[in-house]
Amino acid sequence: MKIRNIKIDDFEELYKLWQKVDLELYPIEREKQRFKSIVSLNPDLCLKLVDKNKIIGSIMGSFDGANASLNRLAIHPQYQRKGYGTKHIKILENKLKRKKIKKIITRIHISNREVITFYKKLDYKNMDYVVTLYKEL
Repeated sequence: MKIRNIKIDDFEELYKLWQKVDLELYPIEREKQRFKSIVSLNPDLCLKLVDKNKIIGSIMGSFDGANASLNRLAIHPQYQRKGYGTKHIKILENKLKRKKIKKIITRIHISNREVITFYKKLDYKNMDYVVTLYKEL
C-alpha cells in the first residue's frame, strides 16, 4: 500500500470508488469541476491509497485560509476495517497541524450512521452551534 498525492487525471477512477462506497455525489460534471478546484488549490492535502496500481482509497482536504475541510474519505469495501481510513485522516490532520490549522470540519449525510460512529471514535464532535443550509443555483 502506498499513499500518493491525487492528480487531476485520477478523477474517473476516484469517482467510481466514491460510487462504490455510496458517497453522496453531485452530478458527474459538477463533481469533476469541484474535484479539479480542490486538487488544484490543495494538492498536498488530497491523497489516494494505492494497491497494485489501483486506487483503493481517497481523502481530500481543503483549506481556504481560515477553515479546513475533510472531503471524500473513501476506502474500497474490501479494504475497510483495516485502519486505512484512520491512517488517511491522521496524515491529513498532521499536514493541517503543520500549517497551524486549529479546526477541521467534515460533513456526513445523516443516513450514514456507521461513518458518523467512525468519526466520533476519532474524537470528531457534532457542531450543535451551526445549521448547514444550501441553495441549488
